[in-house]
Amino acid sequence: MRFIGVFALFAVVVTACGDDAAAGCVEVREPLDPNSIQHTLDPNLVEFQTDPPTSGPHLSGPAATGILDEPLLPAAQVNVLESGVILVQYDETIALDDVVAVVDQTTAEVVIAPGDGLPSPVVATAWTWKLTCSDADTAAIGAFADRRASEAPVDD
Repeated sequence: MRFIGVFALFAVVVTACGDDAAAGCVEVREPLDPNSIQHTLDPNLVEFQTDPPTSGPHLSGPAATGILDEPLLPAAQVNVLESGVILVQYDETIALDDVVAVVDQTTAEVVIAPGDGLPSPVVATAWTWKLTCSDADTAAIGAFADRRASEAPVDD
């Protein structure tokens, strides 16, 4: 009986992900962190419910933009997401040029940054959404960005 339950759950996840799951990407909805309305002055003292975060306490002020050379602190990541921008992070196994190609696959604004300790080689995050990919599947990441960018609270 447990096998049937696990199989049913897997089928729901794969179905919910559409073509992204077949491409080596998995999309999940994450819980809204109840501390998402809080701004922090010291991003090193903040804890998050998910890693990388998709909501939670964040820095105040302008969010990072463009293609970054250094990883973002989690509180800065949430600041990006809160403004309705998609954050695409990649690890050392992925070439930057492969990730930059995502920009051509979406109309959403995208920030690209290297990531530390990512759960997969490429992770795209939006407000309360995460897409993990085994490679830089630009079509899947672009489709995720188009679907999820408008769901942010777009505060400050």
